[in-house]
Amino acid sequence: MTNELDMPSAVGRLAGLTLLVAEDNQINQMVLEDMLHSEGARWELAADGREAVERLRQHGAGYFDLALIDIQMPVMDGLEAARQLRALAPALPIVGQTAGDQPEDRARCLAAGMVDHIAKPIERELMVARILRHARKTQAPPSQERAPASPWQALEERYASQPVFVGQLLRTFLHSNSGLPRELRAALAQQDLSTLAGLAHSLKGMAASIAARGLHARSLAVEQAARQAAPDLSDLTDRLIADLEETLGQIQKRLDL
Repeated sequence: MTNELDMPSAVGRLAGLTLLVAEDNQINQMVLEDMLHSEGARWELAADGREAVERLRQHGAGYFDLALIDIQMPVMDGLEAARQLRALAPALPIVGQTAGDQPEDRARCLAAGMVDHIAKPIERELMVARILRHARKTQAPPSQERAPASPWQALEERYASQPVFVGQLLRTFLHSNSGLPRELRAALAQQDLSTLAGLAHSLKGMAASIAARGLHARSLAVEQAARQAAPDLSDLTDRLIADLEETLGQIQKRLDL
């Protein structure tokens, strides 16, 4: 099993992030490795909580952008590991991996100093949304590695035999969402969390339809934060609006070609 990935994808949603992952189950390790690799993250894998603490000691408090820690592990469980990680690096966001998704699971994670939890089996979109929500770095640095030929490469590949349909789909997205940044700002300013969650939910579905994976993950993060009245809702919404405006600009450029 790879402990640190040297060649992550340059175009994934987690490109530029370095994660500390603690997981003892080999199958779960393989699933996480595949997810993180395809999303462009760098990570180091620890087989138990004690090893995770040692990795942080070796690299220093500012090395990792987020820790993803399993709760049930041998040698040192995830809760004790979280407490020790927090003592060494108070600013490091820690997300717990739990077997269940009950309120008490979240409560135990928060009591140990974690910022959030995610239930197994881990769903890729939810994992990416949680990492983007909490990671210390929110923007990936410019990469010297290859970039996709088009920001719509995935969509164009999905409908390779229907190039006209791709243009129609993007044009509809553009027209349907041209006023959405304004609506999101208004809902946030008025603290209308129900409307904000609804707007993000709708955008999440449309983003998936045009294969805008980063926009989909940010929409999911805002929807969840609005429903929970999370303290980072304003920052998450600002990032979503910026991502949406960039996406609308990219669509306009493609349609102008």
